[in-house]
Amino acid sequence: MCLVYFTTSGGAFGVEPLVGAVGPGWAVVLLLVTPLIWSLPMALMVAELTTLMPEEGGFYVWVREALGAFWAVQNAWWTMAYSLVLMAVFPVLFVTYLSFFLPALAPAAGAAHSVSGALMRWLVGVFVIVSAMAVNLRGVRSVGRTAKVGAFVVVGSFAFLVLIWLQRGPSPATVAKLVAHDFAAEHKGALLLGLSIVLLNYGGWDSASTYAGEVDRPQRNYPLAIGGALLACVLTYVLPVLAGLSASADPAVWSADQGWPVISQLIGGPRLGHLIAAAGLLSMWEL
Repeated sequence: MCLVYFTTSGGAFGVEPLVGAVGPGWAVVLLLVTPLIWSLPMALMVAELTTLMPEEGGFYVWVREALGAFWAVQNAWWTMAYSLVLMAVFPVLFVTYLSFFLPALAPAAGAAHSVSGALMRWLVGVFVIVSAMAVNLRGVRSVGRTAKVGAFVVVGSFAFLVLIWLQRGPSPATVAKLVAHDFAAEHKGALLLGLSIVLLNYGGWDSASTYAGEVDRPQRNYPLAIGGALLACVLTYVLPVLAGLSASADPAVWSADQGWPVISQLIGGPRLGHLIAAAGLLSMWEL
């Protein structure tokens, strides 16, 4: 379940620009509706085909069996191509969250020393890539163990954020009124813009099939893991967003530049901000 969770989500990190781009109303609606019409069908397909063909390679094997070797190779090349772009995002986001602890790493702070600042950010990114590669080379058990630790830390941190919100307020009813009022307002182009952000955050379920050959009792464990991961994914998106909206709906706060560390500070103070920033570092490394 933890492996599937980090294959597809990794926590609420990355949904901040959704609220800033389309407003609280559309953001909450898309976070609730998208998993039903987008994630659930994919998750059910993956659960069914991994139990039918629990082989290393997952969706590559499905395409090869259904359409032949030519289209299987095309599928493999397309997957490698977009993965190169996608995987490059995570070290960059790692540096972004690290700048919450080390402001000198922020691009704005390094304007006066652009060369040295860029070199420092690059070296941190290389460290992230090399250290994650080392765990992968050790094998699937090492990856599984780190995924469990990462999932407990990330989910636990956001659960703590939600609990502090429920304790200190404003109440969920107040947040619901804010969301309903914003949704009633006119937001031109919000649907397409929101979908362009949220589909990525709710995708990737087919990638959970690639290690099916290394899963014990896949016929039993895959459906349970995928179902649990989907539920955890929805909860760790929706509940923290509602908690964050109780503190601020400012688009400048709901952005990649500020995001969850700043939002959590507004909810529970500096210590909560540092906890969520640390969880963001771990999440990006796990992804």
